Amino acid sequence: MGKPKILIVDDEIHIRKLLEAFFIFNGCHVDCATDGFDALKFVENGCYNLLVVDYQMPNLNGVEFVKKVREKWTSVPIFAMSASNASNVKDLFLKAGADFFHIKTY
Repeated sequence: MGKPKILIVDDEIHIRKLLEAFFIFNGCHVDCATDGFDALKFVENGCYNLLVVDYQMPNLNGVEFVKKVREKWTSVPIFAMSASNASNVKDLFLKAGADFFHIKTY
């Protein structure tokens, strides 16, 4: 069995680098994308064990990305996150098909 493959989708470089370092330290292969459109290209060309997705991103936000992923890939786990503590963000992600949600804290 190979290394688990993780895709991190976040436009904030410090968040991407932090998560990337964590997953690599724990033996995973990691790809990173800065927006939902770039992330869709990764998903279409690879098989991932986990998607880690932010909400607010340019071009295609996290909720719309999750909806597009769920149209074709129903089984990949999706961990969604946002710096926004608005209650509807969690609901939007979960209704779109995310499996987990976490509020980013700095």
